[in-house]
Amino acid sequence: MSPATDDQGSGAENPATREAVTSFQAITSQEDLDRIIQNRLAREQAKYADYDTLKEKAGLFDQAEAEKLSEIERANKRADDAEAELSTLRLDKLRRDVADAKGIPAHLVTGSTQEEMEASADALLSWRGEIPAATPHSATSPRPVAQQGNPSRTDRPSGIAAGQEAARRRGWLT
Repeated sequence: MSPATDDQGSGAENPATREAVTSFQAITSQEDLDRIIQNRLAREQAKYADYDTLKEKAGLFDQAEAEKLSEIERANKRADDAEAELSTLRLDKLRRDVADAKGIPAHLVTGSTQEEMEASADALLSWRGEIPAATPHSATSPRPVAQQGNPSRTDRPSGIAAGQEAARRRGWLT
């Protein structure tokens, strides 16, 4: 085979390659096919030859960025986190205090200030006062079925043999 067949399928990189592509020659031996495939694989692997190096450099860059944070910046971040947690805890305590004072569950109280929480609790209490208490056995409630969940208990035999015996007695089977 000619050297032009080494570049089959690579496109129009130069005029000689363009000619080789237009004058296609069939692959006649396994060695030629193996050589063409190896050349194509080598070109593809060359595209990604520096991938590991780039990956390592990116890791080193990330590490350097993390080390740039000074001790003061880390301390400031910890202080900000602590202040946010303290604010949340104070708000939760205030919510529990308002709920306990009003006699309602704390998870139903909403708001971010004491006034908002008290207004929320008062609205909930007034709403609760408007709903009549449900009677345990009102006329509209369904009544339980006595046999529900319990198999019926009869003295009659059941099963295939009992059915055959009943059919014989009636003369349906001989």
